[in-house]
Amino acid sequence: MPSIPLWVLGKNLTALTIRQQTVGADGALTDGGSGATSLLPFKDGLTFNYSGVLEEVGADNSTIANNVLLMDQLSMSINTLLPNVGGDPHPLVTLFKANSHFKVVMTFGTGGSAKTHTLYFIRENVTLNSTGRSAWRCEATLASVDASTDTWGIA
Repeated sequence: MPSIPLWVLGKNLTALTIRQQTVGADGALTDGGSGATSLLPFKDGLTFNYSGVLEEVGADNSTIANNVLLMDQLSMSINTLLPNVGGDPHPLVTLFKANSHFKVVMTFGTGGSAKTHTLYFIRENVTLNSTGRSAWRCEATLASVDASTDTWGIA
């Protein structure tokens, strides 16, 4: 029987939750709201971007850019279908209206090979879209905040 190595399939996303964060007077982020919202049942897409913030530092008479890395930046775009399951049909819109800071927890794989990432973000925008007769979709964009913790490690 033909087969492929399982590592070719990569690690599947097995959990995706978002939770409101309360910002304390000292800047500490703590869990807020009524609990984490699971987005996995409605996830239609997920884009994670790890990029550098650059500044061009060079002589006035130089014709070649000299970019210097200032810091790392994380951003995430979560795409979901709008559920019609009797609950809130716009869970991300509701979350974005209620708060600005969020904790996103993603788990890849299961069992001993599972890798969980906890990331802290501030909301950017949320867009609802439907093209013609297709399902309504929601795209939520989040930008990184410095939570004084290493929130991402390449697994």
